[in-house]
Amino acid sequence: MTRCTASAGRVLLLSALGAFLPWPAPLALHGIAQSPVRVFRTADLHETVPPPLATLLVREVALLDLLRGTYDSVPLGARPAFVPAAPLTVTLVATGEPRPLRTRHGITLRGAPLRRRGRP
Repeated sequence: MTRCTASAGRVLLLSALGAFLPWPAPLALHGIAQSPVRVFRTADLHETVPPPLATLLVREVALLDLLRGTYDSVPLGARPAFVPAAPLTVTLVATGEPRPLRTRHGITLRGAPLRRRGRP
C-alpha cells in the first residue's frame, strides 16, 4: 500500500495551475505561431528589403561570435572554412534574390516610393 506524500501546499499549487493554465495556453500557442509572421515581415516595407537585411544580420552575428570566442573549440585548421561559411552563403543567396523581383515583377528599390502612390 502506497502513502500519499503530497503536502496541502503542493495540492493547492497543482490545482491552481490546473485551473489557470487552460486559459493562457491557447494565447501562448497563438503568440508562438504569430511571432514569425509579425517579426519577419520586412517585405511589407518593400520587397527588396529582406536580402540586404539578412546579409547585414548574419554578418553581425558572425562578428559577435568571433569576438566572443564561440569558435575556440573548432580546430585551428577548420576555422578559415568554418567561420565565414554562413555569411558567404547568405550573401550569395541574397545577391540572387533581387533579380527575379526585377525581371519577373518589375520591382526595384528605385521604384519603392512610387509603388504605393494612390493607396491609403
